[in-house]
This record gives sequence, C-alpha cells and structure tokens, in this order.
Amino acid sequence: MSDELLELRDVTGPSALGGGWRRSLELLYLIAVTEFKKTYFGTALGYLWSVGRPLMLFAVLLTVFTQAFHLGTQVPHYAVLLLLNIVLMGFFQEAPSGAVGSIVERSVPALVAQPGQLRVSLLGMSFLNRLESWEVRSDRLRLRGQ
Repeated sequence: MSDELLELRDVTGPSALGGGWRRSLELLYLIAVTEFKKTYFGTALGYLWSVGRPLMLFAVLLTVFTQAFHLGTQVPHYAVLLLLNIVLMGFFQEAPSGAVGSIVERSVPALVAQPGQLRVSLLGMSFLNRLESWEVRSDRLRLRGQ
C-alpha cells in the first residue's frame, strides 16, 4: 500500500440547495410535521380543533352559499374553490403572526396613564426608539437593533 499512490478527488457534500425539488418538498414536509407535532404534543382536542375548525367553516360557507344564495350552481367547482380559499386565507392569517413573533424586545419602557388620556398607544414608538435605526424602502421595513 505504501508503494501505491492514491489519487485524490473532490468529494462534494450535501448542499442547502442541492437535490432538486424532491428534496425541497421532503424538507418542507419534515418541517411541517415537526411543527405540527410540537404544537399539538399531548393534546388530542387541539389536534381535532386544528382539523375540525376549517372543515366546519367550509361546511357552513358551502351550505349558506349553495342553499341560501344558490351560488354553487353558478360557479363551476365551487366546493373546491371554496376549500382552496379557506386554506389560503388561513395561511395568510398565520404567516404574519409567525414572522412578527420572531421579533423579541425586552425591557421596553412603558407609561401607565388613566383611561382616556392617550388617544393612541405609545408602545410601538417606545420600541422604535430603542432601535439603532429603521428605514422604509419601497415595500420593505428594515429594523436595525443595537
């Protein structure tokens, strides 16, 4: 073995973007299942509510708009479109709260005033004053902490 020369070759490891769409979908599925299990760990009613609430909303809306307004007969594939819109609405309701929840600021000074003395809440301004800088460019808000 000492007489042989070993040829060196490049070995590529896993990359964050490698693997194509299938790997991305598998990672998305894994993240979704993990978050779902973490959220509803040990709560059977929470799991049932997370599945039952959109289905109940779907049933009520489908019944109202097909029976009372007779809209279901005028729109092709109405039930599928309704369910898709309920899923999209749920996503766009949850996405901002998840994004804003990642911003954490501690020990923000607060003012306690008598009811009716302040017309607006000053908590947002108190938070912005603690930042090093903040700017708005086109459609983006950039916050820089200290």
